[in-house]
Amino acid sequence: MDADVKASARRRRARLRAVEQASLIRWWLFDTMGWCCANCGTIANVELDHPHGRNWEPRNCDCVTRAKRYLRDWADGNLRILCRTCNAKDGGRRGGFKRPKQVARALAPQVAMEDGR
Repeated sequence: MDADVKASARRRRARLRAVEQASLIRWWLFDTMGWCCANCGTIANVELDHPHGRNWEPRNCDCVTRAKRYLRDWADGNLRILCRTCNAKDGGRRGGFKRPKQVARALAPQVAMEDGR
């Protein structure tokens, strides 16, 4: 029983360290990019946005992996800060992540109709 308690405490400490590391990465990104919306300049309710979309699903990642992917996207120039209002106006992609195959399948009937098939 004592070993189970110690193992549980170790896992809890490891999880807290991971959350702290992810939080530090996000704070660094906000600090580097200026803490204000790229469109309207407000500092209220700011969030990270991918102007060209992302090729990964955040729900499938733990917090540290997600933060590291944000760093990679920032280095690639595919990350900016927007306020919640501007981000909602930006494209309404809140419906979820669409893989390229799904998008191609969705557009296939339109392309066929335009081609006259």
